[in-house]
Amino acid sequence: SDDIEEDSNVIMQCVLNRPIDDDNIPVALLKNSKALSATDNERVKIERDGTTLKVQLSNVKLDDA
Repeated sequence: SDDIEEDSNVIMQCVLNRPIDDDNIPVALLKNSKALSATDNERVKIERDGTTLKVQLSNVKLDDA
């Protein structure tokens, strides 16, 4: 694993076996089994592009771990 500095931005990416064609299927980042979605938290940005999902968390804090 990489060390991440506090107040930096983190990008996590995953590649799926097939694309999610339906924008109504929710995608969310979970913390302690609770969704931390882009609509709930301005620091979270979720992008979909075919089979690639990218989650960006801005201004990370130790509490985000």
